[in-house]
Amino acid sequence: MFTKILFPTDFSEKSNQALRVVKKLQEAGTKIVVLVHCIDSREMTTMADMEGFSSIRFNEILTEVRVNMKQKASQNLERIGRELSDLGFRVEERLVEGIPFKEILRIAEKEAVDAIVIGSTGKGVITEILLGSTSEKVVREASIPVIVVK
Repeated sequence: MFTKILFPTDFSEKSNQALRVVKKLQEAGTKIVVLVHCIDSREMTTMADMEGFSSIRFNEILTEVRVNMKQKASQNLERIGRELSDLGFRVEERLVEGIPFKEILRIAEKEAVDAIVIGSTGKGVITEILLGSTSEKVVREASIPVIVVK
């Protein structure tokens, strides 16, 4: 049924709950997991703005923020990837930068996955209120089944 799935994660508790569902899908025939983390470009800019107050060091600070976020995300993706691999899944990791729902949909199409498994909410209530729910936008715009885990 869902041989190849896309699992976008922001490493939140809801993403951890979605990971448990991903693991259970192996019993239903899932063999390949495309594991994705998108570093939100808007969040990076906001963090750099807060650090530098739009100073002349803005680009330097933005680069530092980007490097730190990528390093942390890469370590988390590796950990989750190993966990899934140890269970017998073939794992393809993707670390991208952009607007999360757009990147999730782009990768889902490019990778020709059968379904997307995503946590219902992300890291912060404020982010969800200001930017809208990534999972909601994915559900609304995806052309394939989306499993939203509460």
